[in-house]
Formats: sequence, structure tokens, C-alpha cells
Amino acid sequence: MSTDTLEQHDLAALSGALADAYNNGDLDGVVNLFAEDGVFVNSDGSRFIGHDQIRQVTDRLFQSCTLSFDGQDIYMNEETGKVLLHWHLKISDATRTSLLDGVDVLHWANGKLGLPQKNWPIV
Repeated sequence: MSTDTLEQHDLAALSGALADAYNNGDLDGVVNLFAEDGVFVNSDGSRFIGHDQIRQVTDRLFQSCTLSFDGQDIYMNEETGKVLLHWHLKISDATRTSLLDGVDVLHWANGKLGLPQKNWPIV
């Protein structure tokens, strides 16, 4: 992978690795895809900055439920490293299963998520 721009296959592979890490409950896998000062913005607008905060919020998520992301559409811009990913998500906990449809905007730089990453459920 180039340090300046990422090609489409790199962007797709990184985005797929992120989905796989969430689907497998791989806490280290999720955290390690973020830059040290990376920012995750939850669907409610909460911001989590850096590995420690991202690890804490992701661990709470993994402790409370299982996730199954199914990517639907992906749009990539090699020059900016941005990926728009439309997904279906099945969330299961001890009492119920929910299905969501949403979009993530991911910004990859040097193989890591850096700028605020945002996800929006589609209502």
C-alpha cells in the first residue's frame, strides 16, 4: 500500500477487514485499524478519540451483542482515501435480534482510519 494514496483494491480490502473484525468480535482487529489518534463517531453523535476510547466503546459493544455486517454497496475515492459503505446489520443480544440498514463514511490514510468515522442508520 502506498503511503500517499490507496488504490481501490486497498480501500476495499481495508473496509472488508473492518467489517470482518466487527463480525468476528475481534477487538484488537477493530482497534488496530484506527490510527493512534483516530476518531470514531457513533450513530448518536458520541465521539471516541484514540485507541483507548475506541477499545472501550467497542469492548462494551462486543460484550452486549453479536454483530453481522453484510456490505451492500461501496463507493471509493482513491485520491481522498474515502469510502462510502452501505450495509445491512444484524444485531443479536440475549433477548432479541434487530436488523438495521445504514451507511458508513470511512477515511483511510496510510492504511489506518484517521479522521472522524461516522455511521448513520437509514430510517
